[in-house]
Amino acid sequence: MGLAERYLWWKAMKALLLAAPGFVVAMTLSHAQPVFEVFSRGMVDVAELLYLLALWLPMMIYLSMPMILALAIGYAYAVMLQDREITALNAAGVRMLRLVA
Repeated sequence: MGLAERYLWWKAMKALLLAAPGFVVAMTLSHAQPVFEVFSRGMVDVAELLYLLALWLPMMIYLSMPMILALAIGYAYAVMLQDREITALNAAGVRMLRLVA
């Protein structure tokens, strides 16, 4: 992996780490309606609600990860385009197909 690929990788990972928690929380709150319904009916207390949400979390991560990855990679490319870094890499001899890969 070349220097340009590592640079793009770290930019995308930074965006991923910033976007993932908020997106997963939003997905959990919007899709965990059955868990909240059980809590609102008084069938479970707060500790059990938190336990159920912890069990629900891996599925929410699984469902939201494709969108988070797409947003992170798109954000990294947008920042690189805005800062003219892709133009500089092209001038240095790095092909666009190599950056995309």
